[in-house]
Amino acid sequence: DFCLSRGLGDVYKRQPLYRLLGGAPKRIRAYAGGLSLGFKPPDVLEGEVRKLVDAGYTAIKLRVGDHPRRDAERVGHIRNVFGDTLDIAVDAATRYTALDLPEVLSYCERNRVYWLEEPFTPDNLGAYADLARRTPVPIAGGENHYTRQAFRDLFAQGCITIAQADCTKAGGISEVRKIMDMAAAWHLFAAPHTSHTVISAAANVHLLCALPNALIFEADVAGVNPFRTELAGDACRIVDGHIEPPQGPGLGLTIDETLLERYPAIPGPCYIPPT
Repeated sequence: DFCLSRGLGDVYKRQPLYRLLGGAPKRIRAYAGGLSLGFKPPDVLEGEVRKLVDAGYTAIKLRVGDHPRRDAERVGHIRNVFGDTLDIAVDAATRYTALDLPEVLSYCERNRVYWLEEPFTPDNLGAYADLARRTPVPIAGGENHYTRQAFRDLFAQGCITIAQADCTKAGGISEVRKIMDMAAAWHLFAAPHTSHTVISAAANVHLLCALPNALIFEADVAGVNPFRTELAGDACRIVDGHIEPPQGPGLGLTIDETLLERYPAIPGPCYIPPT
């Protein structure tokens, strides 16, 4: 028995993660996400979106939460220019309040947004539940919720349609697998949030290959991100708006650890420039 189990262990070590999770290799649609498509004049935003569409993307995510009227102008412009063949999700990054909802719901419904992401702060479950009852627009959230317990409350109160648990934030791949399986029991979709490294991207694409409720992969399309483009080469490359899992053992990545020497960590809080 010992020899047999050791032999099986060696076999498992050589398997890609999606197979260990009970999945199979799939070609998964990706949307252009990250922090890229932000608060810019509509014509500038149009040029950026056109490059992504020309590269094969059929779905994008626009940053909103600047002001409902300016958000509506940008979203409406992109919808008018690119028509109904482009799915447009919007991400408010918790910037909206209940007072914004009349204008927000108007532009979201008028422009048939793919989803409205994180309109409120993570603790405001009552506002999420109220919003979900008021609109047919799918509500997405979860990148700032952690562990099964937090997601259980989101699901039970009917707050969201699309679960965005992040493998790097919510307890790892095994925990997020449990969260997404729980979402499937509530007939909800899984679209895990991708943090901005190739490791996070690989974890998500492997996970999506094993989920029955998998919806779409979030691709970081920032112009400069060495932790996406240099840390493991092109192991998680988007081709014609789709991604496939790396085929090597585990995540299928070969990490260039010298990158950490070239881009050392900066002590202190994120997003605050050093003084």
